[in-house]
Amino acid sequence: MKMSLQKSRLSYRSIKLIAKIGQPFFRVLMYVSLVSAAILIIMAPIIFVVNIPTEEMILPPYMRAVVNEDVITSYDIFIGNGIRLSADAADVTLDDIKTVIYAGIFMATAILLVVAPICRFISSLFRNITNGLVLERKNADLISYIGITVLIGNTIVLFLSRFYNYLLVSTFLGEEGSVRLALNIDWYGIIMGAFILMTGMIFGYACEQAQNIRSIVPSEQQNPEEE
Repeated sequence: MKMSLQKSRLSYRSIKLIAKIGQPFFRVLMYVSLVSAAILIIMAPIIFVVNIPTEEMILPPYMRAVVNEDVITSYDIFIGNGIRLSADAADVTLDDIKTVIYAGIFMATAILLVVAPICRFISSLFRNITNGLVLERKNADLISYIGITVLIGNTIVLFLSRFYNYLLVSTFLGEEGSVRLALNIDWYGIIMGAFILMTGMIFGYACEQAQNIRSIVPSEQQNPEEE
């Protein structure tokens, strides 16, 4: 019966292999995120001074020109959540396209600046696990940092995401109706961040208890010798 119970239990030893592979991966991903964010920030002032005909402007990946008989007739703009806007080419100006690009830059930069610290924390956590430093208070701190970053970062990204959608809709369809920015709370991100933070606190408490046990056990083993 005891053997069957032991076989049915999950094995967590694979985390050592995952940590060994994941540590450099998340470290590289952190640098890629930071470099990508820096490139996007540098692009912003360059785009501002660009002054060319609208049809010659390079479009971002989420904006597409619809061409009929070698003439651009309209533009499709994907704003996420399964929504795509379509605007006549005659109504789209160079500033409108720049607005789309800027909205994407700010949105992508915010996401990258949230992903970068999370990758750093995960990489440090995996490094400690790989080195055998499992029940360390620092690991609990890293998990808590991930939870705080998710909680705060998700709130910021959510605001920018909704402002991004509002900006695109108001730019291309604002004249056809009343468009207003509506903000509300994203409970999913808050709950996820709070759950990770709570996990870090529980693990931190477990580490403190393990440290207390390690400090008590040696003294108990020395008592018989002293007697």
